[in-house]
Amino acid sequence: MTKSTDGFAVYPDSPRIVSPIDGTVTVVFPSGHAYGIENDKVEIIVHIGIDTIQLGGKGFHSFVKQGDTVKKGDLLAEVDFKHIEEKGYDPTTVVIISNGLVPELLKSDVIVEEGEDVAIIK
Repeated sequence: MTKSTDGFAVYPDSPRIVSPIDGTVTVVFPSGHAYGIENDKVEIIVHIGIDTIQLGGKGFHSFVKQGDTVKKGDLLAEVDFKHIEEKGYDPTTVVIISNGLVPELLKSDVIVEEGEDVAIIK
């Protein structure tokens, strides 16, 4: 049986990408464009930009490694979004819930501050 995925996207206006949950970093892509984080309730992937793996890590600076414990709001990466856009890539950052749970969106089509809840998992 396959797991369904769900999630949400944000258009960042800050170079800082922070963890949306408390958990353990399970994956850090070498390019720094994507991170897996899980806890006892949820597994997520934070994917920075669309097709940004093509940049080979240019414009991304990771602050975590696989196995690190993070708290909600901890810095995962800093990103040069100007570079990403200059190279023709979309900076939209997607949070994918990869273990079949469905998030309840708390915010939609509004500006949110760093660390502010966008969705919850019940």
